[in-house]
Amino acid sequence: MATQLSIADPQCIVRYAERIQTQQEHTLEIRKYSGYKEFSHRCGGFALMRFLYARIWIGTERPSVLFDLATAWLLDKKILLPGVTTLTRLISTIRERVAERLWQRLSAAVSPEQRTDLEGLLAPAGVSRITNLERLRRAPSRASAPVLVQALARLTEVRQLDVGPLDLANVPASRIKALAQ
Repeated sequence: MATQLSIADPQCIVRYAERIQTQQEHTLEIRKYSGYKEFSHRCGGFALMRFLYARIWIGTERPSVLFDLATAWLLDKKILLPGVTTLTRLISTIRERVAERLWQRLSAAVSPEQRTDLEGLLAPAGVSRITNLERLRRAPSRASAPVLVQALARLTEVRQLDVGPLDLANVPASRIKALAQ
């Protein structure tokens, strides 16, 4: 490679990192030659945030997948990649915003009475440390007549909460499915 670049002393690569300006100058030259733009809020950053926000709102991709999608998006738009931590923080911030939006929409769909009933599920059941929610979530461990009677009693108790159906038309189905799991 040194021959292709007409470099007499290939060992000079060791000194490359010594001078920060060299790296910056070369980045600028590469940018000019290839037509890449600097990553900033005005230059692609805002559009990337909108792209990621939409993906996170309707999807359930892991952060590593979102990182790969963001990298591919930036390369496609010919925008220089920011540092790994910058992109990771951006994805994390957007995920937090989406989560906040989701919880705001979910809490707005619940009436004050329903909220009180749901909060009651978080209280421990009797002297046990197990919450009412955990007690109701536990599925029967075996099939028998007494267990079936207990399951029907659980179903009756859940129906008495009168929490559903909720109007969740403004929440993507994928988000509801992910929460249900």
